[in-house]
Amino acid sequence: MSKSGLFATFGSKEQLQLERVRHAATIFAREVVEPVATDDVQTRLRATLEAWISYLEREVFPGGCFFMAAAIEWDARQGAVRDSIADSMQRWLALLAELAAAAYGIRRTRARQLAFELNAVGLAANLEYQLFSDQAAFQRARTMFEKLLEQ
Repeated sequence: MSKSGLFATFGSKEQLQLERVRHAATIFAREVVEPVATDDVQTRLRATLEAWISYLEREVFPGGCFFMAAAIEWDARQGAVRDSIADSMQRWLALLAELAAAAYGIRRTRARQLAFELNAVGLAANLEYQLFSDQAAFQRARTMFEKLLEQ
């Protein structure tokens, strides 16, 4: 598509970037959140984490996790694009915390801590795979998820 075609469709570079974030969030939801439909919350949490690792492992987005890459690029900037990325990440962390709280009957503070730890493990696996081509990082992440969920 030509530059003029892009502007005719999106109106501005920022609108194009916002659309990319929205599209990535839709794909992430389709790949990671929506396929996990079960009433057992512990099973749902584990299945959500497995779907996330599978999403990273299959490189649904070339270069790994779209949101990790976008967050690194946009974290020190201001504006709607950064806010959209932050909102997507916040919703992911909130989902993990909500599932953890429901699955283990833990307080909100502990659930948020567990969500932080689970997210950190997944992002570390993504980084090790993308930077070092270390496929074993995904199995290490799975092992660490189980350790964190057994506490």
